[in-house]
Amino acid sequence: MASYMASSSIAIPSSPIEQILTDAEALGVTVEQRRALEEIDLDFRAEAIRLGGERELLLIAARRSATTDPLLSGLTAECLKEIEAKALELKLARLQAFERARNILFSDQ
Repeated sequence: MASYMASSSIAIPSSPIEQILTDAEALGVTVEQRRALEEIDLDFRAEAIRLGGERELLLIAARRSATTDPLLSGLTAECLKEIEAKALELKLARLQAFERARNILFSDQ
């Protein structure tokens, strides 16, 4: 529980598309593919920031609850489910971005 209640800051996770864009020339990525991949990358980053912010707000609410009622830790089962749901949503967003990128690339890329 302490790890959830500790002070935290929003860290933007790396994009699953970042390495593909880095290796674009070696992969033979076309200009159109690169533009589409960059769009997917931006979409993922925006979603990651949104989800990270929502998760951070849930953590702040739990901390605030802990300070108003010292008998409770502030982290209830429901609160923990909401926090973990944001982490799961981020994992799903990462997977979806990767799948979108995979659909843009040719099989030999």
